[in-house]
Amino acid sequence: MILVGLASSLATSVLDRRRELAVVRAIGLRPALVRRVVVLESLVIGVAGLGLAAAGGLVLATMWVTQTFQLLLGWALQVSIPVPELLAVGLATLLVCYLASRAPARRAEALEVAEALRYD
Repeated sequence: MILVGLASSLATSVLDRRRELAVVRAIGLRPALVRRVVVLESLVIGVAGLGLAAAGGLVLATMWVTQTFQLLLGWALQVSIPVPELLAVGLATLLVCYLASRAPARRAEALEVAEALRYD
């Protein structure tokens, strides 16, 4: 689901910024660097999402385990953070972000400068 949503968002972003991408290409930015910008944008979105998810998950898990479970079960539980699994999920998320950015990045790279500047 992340792959489709992020790819759609990036494709829309590339379409919305066709003129801006054409301008930077016209002033000398190489096509490969345009591709890198789109990939970097995707990875920044992924890192921001991972950071927010980690912070929110830690806060909610701690509150749930230390307060709610104690009231429901009658005894306290310990919060355990599975670091290796979280790192694996984080790397998998970044890989999905990279894969989602490939098609929009290729489209941004293949942008025809004259056509984009003429019709937008």
